[in-house]
Amino acid sequence: MYKKKICRLVLFTCLVFPMIFSAISCKSSPVNEKAMVQVWTTADISQEAPLAYGLAVGDGRQILTVINYEEEVPDTLYVGKPGQPRYPADIKIMDPRNSVTVLYMDKAVFPAADIAEAGSYNAGDNVTVHGWRVTDFKEIVRYQDNIPSIGGRFTLEEGPRNDLPGAIVTGRDGRVIGLLGTDYNTFVMRLGPPGMTSPMIDIHDALALLADSESHVWSQMPVAMVITTRDTLTGHASSQPPDSKYTEITACIQTLLGTMGEPLPADELPAYYRSFSWGDPQNTDGILLSVLYPRPVELRSSDGASAAMARWVGIQWGRSEVKPDRLLYGHVLAGNAVVDGGFVLPGGITSLANLITP
Repeated sequence: MYKKKICRLVLFTCLVFPMIFSAISCKSSPVNEKAMVQVWTTADISQEAPLAYGLAVGDGRQILTVINYEEEVPDTLYVGKPGQPRYPADIKIMDPRNSVTVLYMDKAVFPAADIAEAGSYNAGDNVTVHGWRVTDFKEIVRYQDNIPSIGGRFTLEEGPRNDLPGAIVTGRDGRVIGLLGTDYNTFVMRLGPPGMTSPMIDIHDALALLADSESHVWSQMPVAMVITTRDTLTGHASSQPPDSKYTEITACIQTLLGTMGEPLPADELPAYYRSFSWGDPQNTDGILLSVLYPRPVELRSSDGASAAMARWVGIQWGRSEVKPDRLLYGHVLAGNAVVDGGFVLPGGITSLANLITP
């Protein structure tokens, strides 16, 4: 009898203890793949291949994703998992520096991700990139890499690819430390220069957008700003305005959009804006600030009358031979910035010029 009890105790220990240990291990090493989602547009919702990956955060209704938008930024995207329903999600805010986008859902809730503490990871740390296998978008694969040093890049030989950004990056404790970014920002490329962005976006930089999603909707603000001067074209100056002055620059531009003067004659309009904004350094005249919006913005004259609608504007000042400051504008077609027209800017450029070239 005593031997039987001992045997039962041993059997119970062998069967139950591993289960308890496993449960404790799972709790202490969170698997954030439950928080992973896939994102589609209205146009491709019926397709298996998603537009991007995403991550549920907050109360599980907020989704962080990284989207390399092609044309318009839509009002609604769709979120789901392989083989499951796809739910509508509204775009609340977008970071123009890296296309990180905050979505909000009211028809579904996903498990929220377990986020690593800020400062608990460093360049060179071993990390894991999680994503669905690109061949069928159903099987999750994990790719080991190191956090790149400043200026470094992920090189993905297999697993989730950079053409499907938003895949989660976890540290050694299994907690999320970042999102996979894009190799090229298409919005920035539209205006001329290569739009290189970081391949890993710090999760806390992305989460900072949640605090602004209601009071400061960036989806109505510029998604790309590029400076073109002779120095930027020869590599002796930055082609991007300073991030710290983004809000101030945006406010100045918004004011200028309500000061249109006389329309420019046809012979002052460049045939191809991309070659004009990123062309021969010797032919570059003054300073050109190219600004791209996710949706059309209104241009108005100083008396408040509507002058035009524009997806992008090019503000040019400091031209030779005392030529007037001017604004070019247009739309996007098949990936190109098309010139629709332009106006003289009669005044008020000083504040913007000081922010761009202090």
